Amino acid sequence: MTRNESSGGYTISNSPSIRWENKDDKSVYHGSSAATTPFGSPRLDNDSDDSGFAKPIGAPTSTPRLPRPQGNSLSKPTTAGLSDRSTPAPFKPGTRFFLAWISLCILVVMAALDATSLSVALAQIASALKGSAMQAFWSGTSFLLTSTVFQPIIGSLSGIFGRKNLIVISLVFFLVGSIVAALAKEGDGMATMLVGRSLQGIGGGGIIVLSEILPTDLVPLRHRGNYVSAIGAMWAIGSVTGPIIGKL
Repeated sequence: MTRNESSGGYTISNSPSIRWENKDDKSVYHGSSAATTPFGSPRLDNDSDDSGFAKPIGAPTSTPRLPRPQGNSLSKPTTAGLSDRSTPAPFKPGTRFFLAWISLCILVVMAALDATSLSVALAQIASALKGSAMQAFWSGTSFLLTSTVFQPIIGSLSGIFGRKNLIVISLVFFLVGSIVAALAKEGDGMATMLVGRSLQGIGGGGIIVLSEILPTDLVPLRHRGNYVSAIGAMWAIGSVTGPIIGKL
């Protein structure tokens, strides 16, 4: 004979095969009346998992297993085809490359000297040209200001019109600015100096940014560190000797 008990939201049937129905969420579980849990509820049969809770009807009773690989499919991967890849050609710079690189190093030294040599001589220049302290300040700052502003512009234009054309234009600006600054005379000399230094800054900014871009075009990545370090050494030499030369 079957006796039903109603407790809370569950209905338990004390039969050899228990149908355990949850009235709240309408889910149905199956258990066994062979044993009970310490709480008095029926212990579930083999359809339950390790946690002791039954699985819903229709759920898989075991984890599906993937088919076993056949043959020698677990062997190490082969390297077929890797030997067919061509190795990169060795980097063998010629005479033209070294001449271009030496010229680039000289340009970097020149820009570094011009950026650092004038700052220590501004007092003497302002006194000789009868300029004010503010004019002397801007004569030294104008180079760095225009150089910073025009570096990204010249770098972008070099990708459109070519590196060689832009470095020649930068040299022209640097040369014209040097001539204008050298022609400054007493009276309006500080204004002339300011214009000349601004033009020098445009050329110097182009030289600085192109000296960083050109190594990426001329030298492979594997050997690039050796040549970029030479550019950095030239800038260090110019930055250290510039104030010394300006003080003289």
